[in-house]
Amino acid sequence: MKIRLIAALLSLLPLSASAAGIAHHFNGRWGALEVYDARSTLSFRVNLPRLAERMSPCSTFYLPSAVIGLRTGALKLDSELSWNPERYPAPNYWPASWQRTHNLQSAARASVPWYLSDLMNRVGAPKLKTELSALKYGNADISGGLDQFWRSSSLQVSGLEQVEFLRALRDGKLGLGANQVRTLLETLRLEEAEDYTLYGKTGSCQRGEDDYYGLFVGLVEQAGKPRAYFALNVDGTSVADVASVRRKIVMDVLVDLGFWAQPAPVLLIADGELPVDAPAVDPALAAEGETVIRLGRLTRRADNGPGVPEDLLPNLFDPFVTTKPTGSGLGLALVAKIVGDHGGIIECESQPRKTVFRILLPMYSPARNTDGPADGGQSPPSDSTHLTIK
Repeated sequence: MKIRLIAALLSLLPLSASAAGIAHHFNGRWGALEVYDARSTLSFRVNLPRLAERMSPCSTFYLPSAVIGLRTGALKLDSELSWNPERYPAPNYWPASWQRTHNLQSAARASVPWYLSDLMNRVGAPKLKTELSALKYGNADISGGLDQFWRSSSLQVSGLEQVEFLRALRDGKLGLGANQVRTLLETLRLEEAEDYTLYGKTGSCQRGEDDYYGLFVGLVEQAGKPRAYFALNVDGTSVADVASVRRKIVMDVLVDLGFWAQPAPVLLIADGELPVDAPAVDPALAAEGETVIRLGRLTRRADNGPGVPEDLLPNLFDPFVTTKPTGSGLGLALVAKIVGDHGGIIECESQPRKTVFRILLPMYSPARNTDGPADGGQSPPSDSTHLTIK
């Protein structure tokens, strides 16, 4: 019975990655991540001690603040709040987009600081404290002041608590109607791919000089049903620094775990001429008695597909070699013949999500030989592409 139960649980796990295999997406940065599988109810976690550590939610507080506003009547789904420059004077660094009237969606997407301050003052301290406790959102501490208690201040919430809050909201357990929940989620819609939809909110907090952390919390729906919930925090040296990695880390992990659509192979093109003094393409060709050819034109093609099977690589350019049931196996063989007929070389390196083809071709530049050959024959290749006979 125990063996069957373990097998059943394992069958629910995505096959493409394990919890231990997702930490590399942080690329050496210090941080933490939880991804909760809504189907199996299992969690994939990176750095559990830090996930349990409470920290300021900063702009990710938009979602709980909206829930509190709706629960208390201080906010309507279609209401707008007007910016009061006397109450909230704009520092020099404020963009023009913050200095205007906003609704919930526009304020959330632009992370407008005065919007939350105004909304929290409308709710008031007594109700706010009660609401935060009822939502089980962190330490419910608003002693930092109604204008900023969520910004590097008194309110603290852990990544684990962020995920629990998101689950309770999506499951309709926070006292809101289904239409209210759906409208709130739509204000945070970020991306769609196949039958997946991503909802989320980012944030950035400062702890000290050149000491910041970035946040990204949200959920993924598949075919309209919850698929995964996530909460990330990651350290950096500036707002721009953490903004450059927080979403990418989460999306790469979601793909690896099977909670987001695999990206279609993208063709990357890099063409160029090698320097005149470039070494031979393959130093092994310079062995005694061999002809060394310097190939001046490089064409590179790469994609991020599943890769070429390792046992196929040695014979990849042979005729009739294919992995496709209806393939002829002649395409790459013809490419290799054409490249070879022009004195070039084609190579392939492949691993999962990175396959690279390189084509190197000889070049001829008549401008290098304006005087013409002394014997009246054909001009030899220019110095940028030449033959060396050992």
